[in-house]
Amino acid sequence: MSPNRMHLHTTARGVTLIDDAYNANPKSMAAAFDTLAAVPARRRVAFVGVMAELKNPEISHRAIAALARRQEIELICVDTNLYGEESITLQAAIARVGEFGDGDAVLVKGSRVAGLERLVAAFA
Repeated sequence: MSPNRMHLHTTARGVTLIDDAYNANPKSMAAAFDTLAAVPARRRVAFVGVMAELKNPEISHRAIAALARRQEIELICVDTNLYGEESITLQAAIARVGEFGDGDAVLVKGSRVAGLERLVAAFA
Protein backbone atom coordinates (compact mmCIF):
# COMPACT_ATOMS: atom_id res chain seq x y z
CA MET A 1 0.00 0.00 0.00
CA SER A 2 1.25 3.46 -0.84
CA PRO A 3 1.78 5.86 2.05
CA ASN A 4 -0.94 8.47 2.58
CA ARG A 5 -3.40 6.73 0.22
CA MET A 6 -6.57 5.55 1.99
CA HIS A 7 -4.59 3.96 4.79
CA LEU A 8 -6.99 3.08 7.60
CA HIS A 9 -5.63 2.28 11.05
CA THR A 10 -6.37 2.80 14.74
CA THR A 11 -4.11 5.12 16.69
CA ALA A 12 -2.82 4.48 20.22
CA ARG A 13 -5.58 6.80 21.51
CA GLY A 14 -8.26 4.71 19.78
CA VAL A 15 -8.92 7.06 16.85
CA THR A 16 -9.86 5.36 13.60
CA LEU A 17 -7.65 7.35 11.24
CA ILE A 18 -8.08 7.40 7.48
CA ASP A 19 -4.90 8.79 5.97
CA ASP A 20 -5.50 9.97 2.41
CA ALA A 21 -3.21 12.97 2.45
CA TYR A 22 -1.46 12.21 -0.83
CA ASN A 23 -3.92 13.55 -3.40
CA ALA A 24 -7.40 15.06 -3.67
CA ASN A 25 -9.99 15.85 -6.29
CA PRO A 26 -13.78 16.02 -6.00
CA LYS A 27 -14.29 12.35 -6.94
CA SER A 28 -11.67 11.00 -4.52
CA MET A 29 -12.88 13.36 -1.78
CA ALA A 30 -16.45 12.05 -2.16
CA ALA A 31 -15.20 8.45 -2.06
CA ALA A 32 -13.17 9.17 1.09
CA PHE A 33 -16.23 10.77 2.74
CA ASP A 34 -18.26 7.64 1.88
CA THR A 35 -15.60 5.54 3.59
CA LEU A 36 -15.57 7.80 6.65
CA ALA A 37 -19.38 7.76 6.84
CA ALA A 38 -19.33 3.94 6.84
CA VAL A 39 -16.92 3.67 9.79
CA PRO A 40 -18.70 2.99 13.10
CA ALA A 41 -17.93 6.05 15.24
CA ARG A 42 -19.44 8.41 17.79
CA ARG A 43 -18.21 11.33 15.70
CA ARG A 44 -16.72 11.73 12.25
CA VAL A 45 -14.33 14.52 11.39
CA ALA A 46 -12.53 15.35 8.16
CA PHE A 47 -9.45 17.56 8.14
CA VAL A 48 -9.34 18.76 4.54
CA GLY A 49 -6.76 20.71 2.62
CA VAL A 50 -6.90 22.25 -0.79
CA MET A 51 -7.79 20.23 -3.86
CA ALA A 52 -5.18 21.52 -6.31
CA GLU A 53 -5.35 21.94 -10.09
CA LEU A 54 -9.13 22.25 -10.51
CA LYS A 55 -10.83 24.25 -13.28
CA ASN A 56 -13.48 25.66 -10.92
CA PRO A 57 -11.89 25.44 -7.48
CA GLU A 58 -14.46 27.44 -5.50
CA ILE A 59 -17.44 25.52 -6.92
CA SER A 60 -15.73 22.16 -6.39
CA HIS A 61 -14.64 22.90 -2.83
CA ARG A 62 -18.07 24.24 -1.81
CA ALA A 63 -19.75 21.15 -3.26
CA ILE A 64 -17.51 18.98 -1.08
CA ALA A 65 -18.41 21.08 1.98
CA ALA A 66 -22.10 20.55 1.19
CA LEU A 67 -21.49 16.80 0.88
CA ALA A 68 -19.82 16.75 4.30
CA ARG A 69 -22.87 18.46 5.83
CA ARG A 70 -25.22 15.93 4.18
CA GLN A 71 -23.15 13.05 5.52
CA GLU A 72 -22.94 14.65 9.00
CA ILE A 73 -19.16 14.89 8.84
CA GLU A 74 -17.56 17.74 10.76
CA LEU A 75 -15.30 19.57 8.32
CA ILE A 76 -12.10 21.20 9.52
CA CYS A 77 -10.50 23.17 6.70
CA VAL A 78 -6.73 23.47 6.85
CA ASP A 79 -5.00 26.44 5.22
CA THR A 80 -7.79 27.12 2.70
CA ASN A 81 -11.01 29.09 2.67
CA LEU A 82 -12.19 27.61 -0.66
CA TYR A 83 -14.70 25.35 1.11
CA GLY A 84 -16.59 28.43 2.28
CA GLU A 85 -15.91 27.44 5.88
CA GLU A 86 -13.60 28.86 8.51
CA SER A 87 -10.02 27.70 8.02
CA ILE A 88 -7.30 26.93 10.54
CA THR A 89 -3.56 26.67 10.04
CA LEU A 90 -1.78 23.34 9.81
CA GLN A 91 -0.15 24.09 13.18
CA ALA A 92 -3.58 24.72 14.73
CA ALA A 93 -4.84 21.45 13.25
CA ILE A 94 -1.88 19.58 14.74
CA ALA A 95 -2.63 21.21 18.11
CA ARG A 96 -6.16 19.75 17.97
CA VAL A 97 -5.01 16.12 17.65
CA GLY A 98 -5.29 15.65 21.43
CA GLU A 99 -9.05 16.35 21.23
CA PHE A 100 -9.64 13.00 19.53
CA GLY A 101 -9.81 9.58 21.11
CA ASP A 102 -11.64 6.30 21.36
CA GLY A 103 -14.77 6.24 19.22
CA ASP A 104 -13.72 9.05 16.88
CA ALA A 105 -13.16 8.52 13.16
CA VAL A 106 -10.91 11.05 11.44
CA LEU A 107 -10.14 11.52 7.75
CA VAL A 108 -7.11 13.55 6.67
CA LYS A 109 -7.38 14.42 2.96
CA GLY A 110 -5.93 17.01 0.64
CA SER A 111 -3.68 17.44 -2.33
CA ARG A 112 -0.01 16.76 -1.76
CA VAL A 113 0.77 20.48 -1.80
CA ALA A 114 -1.26 20.91 1.43
CA GLY A 115 1.35 18.96 3.42
CA LEU A 116 -1.22 17.15 5.55
CA GLU A 117 1.09 14.17 6.11
CA ARG A 118 2.45 16.25 9.03
CA LEU A 119 -1.02 16.17 10.58
CA VAL A 120 -1.21 12.41 10.05
CA ALA A 121 2.17 12.01 11.78
CA ALA A 122 0.85 13.95 14.79
CA PHE A 123 -1.90 11.33 15.28
CA ALA A 124 0.71 8.53 15.52
